[in-house]
Amino acid sequence: MILNKKKMNNEGVAMLMVISTITLLSLLMFSFKFETQINKIKAFNTTGKYQARLNAESGLHLALIQLEIYQSILNYLLENPNVKQMAPAELINMVWNQPIPLNLELIEGLGLIEKEAMEEIKENFMMEGKLDTTIQSYGNKINVNSLILSSASKYNELFKSRYRGQTTTSSTNPNAQNPPAKDKFKELEARFKELLDNALQGKMDSDEDFRSQYSGLDVDELIANIKYYLLDEGEDIGPLSTQVQSEFEKAGITPKHAPMTSLSELSLLPAWNDELVDLIKNEITVHGKMVINVNTISPAWIRILAPDIDEVNIQEFLKRRNDPNEELEFQNEEELKRYFVDQQWAVEGEFEDRITVLKSAGIVFGIESELFKIVATGEFQNAKYIINAIVAIPRLEKKQKASSTPTTTTTTRTNTPKKPTFEYARPKVLEIFVN
Repeated sequence: MILNKKKMNNEGVAMLMVISTITLLSLLMFSFKFETQINKIKAFNTTGKYQARLNAESGLHLALIQLEIYQSILNYLLENPNVKQMAPAELINMVWNQPIPLNLELIEGLGLIEKEAMEEIKENFMMEGKLDTTIQSYGNKINVNSLILSSASKYNELFKSRYRGQTTTSSTNPNAQNPPAKDKFKELEARFKELLDNALQGKMDSDEDFRSQYSGLDVDELIANIKYYLLDEGEDIGPLSTQVQSEFEKAGITPKHAPMTSLSELSLLPAWNDELVDLIKNEITVHGKMVINVNTISPAWIRILAPDIDEVNIQEFLKRRNDPNEELEFQNEEELKRYFVDQQWAVEGEFEDRITVLKSAGIVFGIESELFKIVATGEFQNAKYIINAIVAIPRLEKKQKASSTPTTTTTTRTNTPKKPTFEYARPKVLEIFVN
């Protein structure tokens, strides 16, 4: 009996050890299987993100090709002004503002050669997932760096020292009003302030939490922060100068005293943060130059370029420009200058000098859009990757070829159109950021 009991006890212990071992091995197996599934999901997610990124990068390159085609067209039209008259701006802009379809479906009516070409493209088309690209003109965006010009004292003094103390030889109106140049620069600041006011008010109306947090926010303080950061040291930024200076010193931030190169710099300022920047980031830029359309130029700009023009002549000019029968349209600042000089509303040398000064400050006059934003979205399975890029088509001085014609020839060709002195360079990516 004693032996049987010992044998039963040993069998029971062995059974428990077997069950424990099986349980342990099962747990290890399930744990290994779970880890394997997790790693597999991670691998799929990583592959999906990488493929989505490749799709987005492909979209960016595709958009750059569109802009390069647009740049080539602009240069062709510069060389052939007669063709430009027959090509409306809306048609030319379709080169970049119309997305390129990627569905690659055969279209009815294609010939045999076209069908074979499409089949070959579809066979070699290796993109997986989805791709979407959009190109937006940044020509109408507010350049934050233009607030540098809201302090126009140095330009006033410069223009006065060059011309207002001298006697000009052209016919000018001695009774013409000469509003200070600061009026025009204040127009830039007022436009930016209006944008801020509307964005803040719209957000407060729709978001109670935002309203409770920013109800006491002063828009003038936001603008003063930017001006203090951008302007030369010691320049007047208004009544908030002392307060803003104290805020910068308390935050340990040193003003740049130069234009911003990225919108992310706004978030560094004491009165700003990412939430405020996000409200207006789609309406502002820090890249490119401030382009003023020569065909919609405002009276404030006219007074800066032609300080001797009187109000009667300004109204006459606006009336002619708005009259469709007059067909008063300019292609560049040179044509605008020639018109004002011929009307004896401006002094040619002074007009050119003011244009030069404003260009050095980042303000140019023209009609074509030169700054663009590309948004390329790539998708694969559940992954999405978005690339935002700011792209410029720079205007560069054209290199003149040496003429082989003898210099002794004095004949002139009055009917030959004047060749342009500049050309558009290939698109240049200024900034890339990822959502």
